[in-house]
Amino acid sequence: MGTARVSLTAGMGCVGVLTVVFIILKLLGKITWSWWWILSPIWIAAAYVSAVALILCAIALICFIAIAPWPSNNEALADNEVNIL
Repeated sequence: MGTARVSLTAGMGCVGVLTVVFIILKLLGKITWSWWWILSPIWIAAAYVSAVALILCAIALICFIAIAPWPSNNEALADNEVNIL
């Protein structure tokens, strides 16, 4: 029988490395940027992920609205009829 091999790797991505480099440079006094710019790789990446998620949700909502079966006028009236005796 064959064996399955699973390999998981974890590490810092480009955003993490860039953030650490900026923090080290700030603490060593090599750059005088604001902390907003030092941590900008993190919030720019978060903003990008949020924007993509928002766009995907908007597309899903548009598809749902476009595909959903809407009742015709006659069906809507028949459902709302009230018999008064």
